[in-house]
Amino acid sequence: MASTIKTPGGVYIEETYTFPSAITQVSTAVPAFIGICEKAEKDGQCLLNNPLKIKSFSEFTHYFGGPRALTPGAIKIILNQQQHYQVSDVTINHSCTAYLYNTVRLFFDNGGSECYIIAAGLYNNQDGSPTSVTISLLAAALLAAEKIPDISILAMPDAVLVEKRHETDLYQLQQIALEQCANQPNRFAVLD
Repeated sequence: MASTIKTPGGVYIEETYTFPSAITQVSTAVPAFIGICEKAEKDGQCLLNNPLKIKSFSEFTHYFGGPRALTPGAIKIILNQQQHYQVSDVTINHSCTAYLYNTVRLFFDNGGSECYIIAAGLYNNQDGSPTSVTISLLAAALLAAEKIPDISILAMPDAVLVEKRHETDLYQLQQIALEQCANQPNRFAVLD
């Protein structure tokens, strides 16, 4: 029904829609976070190198655990007595740190709605020793991401933990990520 016409001689068109709106809401970016975690298990199934889509941080902690506990000697702070005990140097033992947990926490804290988690390894080996983050560990998880078509962002926050002596290997890992992005043009990598 036309509304009241207020201007004489004007042409008015009233549109009526017979079909529902064809526009549906979809995620614009679905990241995959690759790194090491406390545990990687869902319903008794191992999640190592098996991408799992989650929609909340509580899901992450349920399946992948909490932050890596700092051990004695993980952080070494050197104070300068002549400068009123000002901090002169800080050294972090990278075999005692991990960044995946906090990266995912910040993702959800900043409004993220869903993402994939690909656990490349656990904080500790079976003998209790800390897991070393290696290129082969991360590359296997990166290849698992290739199979999921709706991933649009690749992020490997724990890649910065690779020992400096393997820095050229890190570049090779980044090249693998970039090749995956080239083969799937809806995807890009966040590299550090």
